[in-house]
Amino acid sequence: MTNKPKPQQPVPDVTQHDVLRIVQRDFPPEHTEEVLAKLNSYGCESFHTNPPRVRLAALKNAGGNIDRLHGEIHTACADYRDAIIAAEYPNYHREVRFDAPRPPAAELQRIYDLDWNQYSNWLHRSADETTKQ
Repeated sequence: MTNKPKPQQPVPDVTQHDVLRIVQRDFPPEHTEEVLAKLNSYGCESFHTNPPRVRLAALKNAGGNIDRLHGEIHTACADYRDAIIAAEYPNYHREVRFDAPRPPAAELQRIYDLDWNQYSNWLHRSADETTKQ
């Protein structure tokens, strides 16, 4: 009997450079300073973990809307996991219930792959593919 590999849920490896690139891609230049100031409000507390990853999650969840970004950063400052799960693992969050039996490994891997593909496509989308608000 062979051991099948366990499904792996990817975790993005992102930097502040990615944050700056996405801000420039998703927001008009006249909002850059305000967006960066808001993003930088996450990461100033000792319990704020992995600022670039959480800031990108807030950017993704905001969808280029500066008003939504304010709410997303507020959410992240309260509990960064809420921002991350909505941005990086939306299908997992919607389809895998903690009060139900765990799906089979193949189904979990399918969900992980869907989430990774949507996040990766968003992260690497070019400015030409984005309609600025």
